[in-house]
Amino acid sequence: MLLEICKELFEEIPNLLNSPVGVDKMYDPIYLQEHSLFSKGWECFVEDIKYNNRFHSNQINRAILAKYCEAIQKTYSGGEQFFRCRISKDRKQFEPKEIDAPPKGKSADGRANARGIVTLYLGDTEKTAIHETRTGLYDHVCIGTFELKSPIIVIDFKKINEISPFQDGIIDDIAELAINKKHLKQIDYEMGRVMRKSDDVLDYLPTQYIADFVRSIVSEEYPEQYAFQGIEFRSVMNPEGFNLAIFTPECFDVIDIKTKQISRVSYEW
Repeated sequence: MLLEICKELFEEIPNLLNSPVGVDKMYDPIYLQEHSLFSKGWECFVEDIKYNNRFHSNQINRAILAKYCEAIQKTYSGGEQFFRCRISKDRKQFEPKEIDAPPKGKSADGRANARGIVTLYLGDTEKTAIHETRTGLYDHVCIGTFELKSPIIVIDFKKINEISPFQDGIIDDIAELAINKKHLKQIDYEMGRVMRKSDDVLDYLPTQYIADFVRSIVSEEYPEQYAFQGIEFRSVMNPEGFNLAIFTPECFDVIDIKTKQISRVSYEW
């Protein structure tokens, strides 16, 4: 069919459909230096922030990262509910301040925060929240329901590997998206990578760096305010769910707390 539709073109270029296809800018070192998200690749970026320059790495193009963050922003309306779970060692029900985010200076290293930085981690469902707590058989847990007071905007990293080349701001340079596809896929993987309690906290640094960058983006409409109130990423413990890491916990009210006992745990391998 193509031969009939483009008969004249195929007469001029007989091997049109048999010729190699690629993005020539992938082989242009100057273009790559200016448009690649990671100048020397993900592994070099990780090595740099772990052992050389933790806060001001030149291995990442922050302008490109900001551009792709803008493409995956997501708004939640006031009234939407999310969940947080904590193990109750003495079987007592927590007070709202106990189920809330740890206070300033008390938080441990997490996927989206360095130690001491206040961040509220929430699950999309009670199931996700319980799974993320990694509870054991017969543990007693408290589950808090958090209700959003007013609309917030988050960056949905679940979608970072699904950015369309036809989106506003992206279509202007489709080659740029093509050369960064592998980097975006890597970020998606890292945001949902399983971390064991025995793993080195340094392994959190890449995602902490990216989350901190999102925190720092200033609103264009209101320059005195930050643009985003959190990030969203795939749940490590519940493949069907997702988590929110909220930079501004005061955006939520604790409207309910209940206690449950874990009666069954399932293992798969």
